Amino acid sequence: GSTGAVGSLLLGAPDWVAGALAVAVTAAAVSTYFYSHASNAAFMVAAADSCSDLVLSWRDLWARLDGLEDEDAWQEIQRLKRREELATARVPAHLGADKRLNEQCARDAYTVIGDEYAVAG
Repeated sequence: GSTGAVGSLLLGAPDWVAGALAVAVTAAAVSTYFYSHASNAAFMVAAADSCSDLVLSWRDLWARLDGLEDEDAWQEIQRLKRREELATARVPAHLGADKRLNEQCARDAYTVIGDEYAVAG
């Protein structure tokens, strides 16, 4: 945006074009400062990466569950739960949770898991 503003001045574009681009750049800078989009996005990307890894770990546990002793399975479940808590604990509280979205995601997740791991009977 700022390059466009300078370029429009150098190329002889009307002054209002450069002014509009400068206002847009200023608004974006102020918005980024107040809302910390970049740092929020970084937290979310890190959490998403951790959660993706956890999905694979849960699938691995599910595949090995029949061969594990109850106590070993319980310990691994607890370990994965702690990893989930750590993955989401890094996300700042001000980002908040959307309860309605979380409930819909949970319903969708149960449906997918139920379909994927359904036992033919």
